[in-house]
Amino acid sequence: MRPRTLGPLLVILLFLLPSGASASFLYVPRTPRSTGMGGSDAFLEGGSLFISPVGLVETGVELRSGFSRPFGLDGVSLGWIQGSFGRGWFSAGSGIGKFSAEGYGEMTALFSFAARRMRGEALGVTLKFMETYVGQDEPEVTYGIDCGMKKTWRFICAGIGFRNINFPEPQCLGPGPEIMVGLGIAPKRDLLLAVELERELGEMFEPRAGIEVKFSPNLYLRGGFFLEPTRITSGIGFSFGKMQFDYSYLTHEELGGTHDFSVGVR
Repeated sequence: MRPRTLGPLLVILLFLLPSGASASFLYVPRTPRSTGMGGSDAFLEGGSLFISPVGLVETGVELRSGFSRPFGLDGVSLGWIQGSFGRGWFSAGSGIGKFSAEGYGEMTALFSFAARRMRGEALGVTLKFMETYVGQDEPEVTYGIDCGMKKTWRFICAGIGFRNINFPEPQCLGPGPEIMVGLGIAPKRDLLLAVELERELGEMFEPRAGIEVKFSPNLYLRGGFFLEPTRITSGIGFSFGKMQFDYSYLTHEELGGTHDFSVGVR
């Protein structure tokens, strides 16, 4: 089946699925670049493999690791590491993420693959495994499958992605299908605008948007927002040679803010 017909068909199939499924893997690691732009860069270069695999086609060889303290809560942490390799039309990557809190923990391992076509089209798929710990109970193990595709026209990039399309079990852990639709526009080399809609099955679409401004060859400033609930984000990135350092801050209406840090090398 041609990629140009695959996307609309997947969208139709997803919305025909029965509603009421629960959320995705509960704590999905995002890169500080993603968070700083309001979580709207799933289909762009350097995105988190835990969100979408199609950004692999532009990442090349890279190793990146990050850490955050969600909502500033004591004893709660989220760490992750991901690596990628690309040559020609094919790219591959893998990653491990771990969330821990008092009496609860998750560990996710994934393997991603992406392929690019000559006309700016890209397809990607991710296979991930998650182990969940609750108190002293035996850990629960489940797996999920993600996929995505995108199309690039000069300074415009549009994509669609699906997470947990296999209805992972056990449902009590939260994993369930999600859909993402995103658009990125770079009218200038030093300016990137991105918008995205994300929907968990049985829920409303959650809009998000962000901006990235390149002030110098080594400095990036970012801002954005999530809705439902409203959360404002900001971030900054520095590059020194082959090293990349990123930081972001995410607000919350009731809880504290979230600080994200990452370092990468290419």
